[in-house]
Order: sequence, then C-alpha cells, then structure tokens
Amino acid sequence: KMHTVKGEPKLCEWGLHASKHPLDALQYAPGPILYQVELSGRIVHGVDKSAATKRRYISKIRLSVISR
Repeated sequence: KMHTVKGEPKLCEWGLHASKHPLDALQYAPGPILYQVELSGRIVHGVDKSAATKRRYISKIRLSVISR
C-alpha cells in the first residue's frame, strides 16, 4: 500500500515519517506494530528519522511484550 501527502515534508511537523534503523523507530512508534517502509517523493533526512511525501509499506512486524 502507498500513502501520499501534498506539501513540503518537515521533520516532526509534516510528512510521512520513518526511521532507517528499527531501534530508532521504537522511540516514535505509538503501538506494538512496526512497518518496514520505503520512502519516496520529496524526502528530508534527520539524525534518526526522515519525512517524505510518499511511503510504501513493505512488511509488518508485531512486537510482543515479555513480562516476568
């Protein structure tokens, strides 16, 4: 599936966000599911995340919480 937004991407404000490394994404993910995605269109890169005008979903990863 592909999502698209109009406008100029700006980190933390506008656009479709993603992180290059899964451990970086975990601090921004709002729930137990992470997606492997591919960004395209106009892209802005930051230190630990990027924002773009297009994001294609490649795979879905469900995280489990282990409690003792």
